[in-house]
Amino acid sequence: MADLSEQQFYVGTNTKVENAGVEVDGTARIDGEFHGELKATHLIIGENGFVSGTVSGETAEILGRVEGTVSLTGQLTIRATGLLKGKVNYGSLAVDAGARLIGDLATEETQTSGRSGGASRTSAPAGRTTSSERSDDDIYSSSKKTDDI
Repeated sequence: MADLSEQQFYVGTNTKVENAGVEVDGTARIDGEFHGELKATHLIIGENGFVSGTVSGETAEILGRVEGTVSLTGQLTIRATGLLKGKVNYGSLAVDAGARLIGDLATEETQTSGRSGGASRTSAPAGRTTSSERSDDDIYSSSKKTDDI
């Protein structure tokens, strides 16, 4: 965990921020609640943190909960205690065993190359194969099965 003195934006455990639009050139850490739009170079959602809305930036590490749209150019890391639910666009993905990831996934490569079929819908606990680990042929069948449910 980064030292709090390194945080450019911090929402504490007993703090709730609503209808906010925040842009941070650096690190933002959320240990309380944040509802709105958050853009940060690096984002950390603590174990008790909750973000609802739109998140964008380079990298993010999720130990708490995020619901909404996440768009990152770099690595998205979801720790064992983390839950991410929504539309997710990422450069690379790391998911710890026990983490939960529910939603529509796309990589930056898929978005910039215009390839179709690279985006997928998934709902799987970590430790199981997610669509980001499957071939393009498997992605289609996985998406179809999820959408039929």
